[in-house]
Amino acid sequence: MRKILSFAAAALIAIAASSAAFAISGVGFSTQTARVSFTSAGDFIWDVSLVNANLSAATQITWTGVTPGITNWKNADQFVKVNSTMTDARAKIRIYSDNKNAAVPFKYTGPLTTNIGGLVGSSTTVQPPLPVGWSVQDTTSTQLVNPEAQTLGVYLLDRSNSDFDTAANKIYSYGFSSSGVRWGGDPTSDVGGSPSGIHYITISSKFTGASTPNTYGTNIIFQGLLE
Repeated sequence: MRKILSFAAAALIAIAASSAAFAISGVGFSTQTARVSFTSAGDFIWDVSLVNANLSAATQITWTGVTPGITNWKNADQFVKVNSTMTDARAKIRIYSDNKNAAVPFKYTGPLTTNIGGLVGSSTTVQPPLPVGWSVQDTTSTQLVNPEAQTLGVYLLDRSNSDFDTAANKIYSYGFSSSGVRWGGDPTSDVGGSPSGIHYITISSKFTGASTPNTYGTNIIFQGLLE
């Protein structure tokens, strides 16, 4: 029987025109944790938090130095910290968005013709979200996460994508599994190491498609499961 917990995190940026420049600000990040242990076949214990580059606790996911419509891929200023013990071979932590959910503050209302994972614009809900990338690292790495380069990150997928649960594609939403941790998009060579311990997830987004004035947001979901 599969047991599932989920952890929802908010990542929002606001892009607004001013007389001199564009401004970006963040909102709160949930401090809830998801934690469970299975002892019959091994342990699966995990929790999630948000930290700054100096490892101090953070309450927001923010981007600085962004020009809407011009800035390409850029890492967020904060990191998602995951502390896990995974000795059950079935254990996985899945990372994705749920942008078609009626309960989310930024609901995508456009067609399902592409990956709809990413930051949804509050005034452009029918347009494709700004793409988001992520990469699991051992440290708070400053390396740019650019999933277009495949080995440098993975696209954030959405659970409403038609191929979200296909065998060929769901591996790209597994941040942690018995295969290790995922840092890039190659099916086999960009995953490895131990899924247990402390890891840091770098999050990035591509802002060349951002419009202003607009506010963008999404929920990043961390789901623990056995399968």
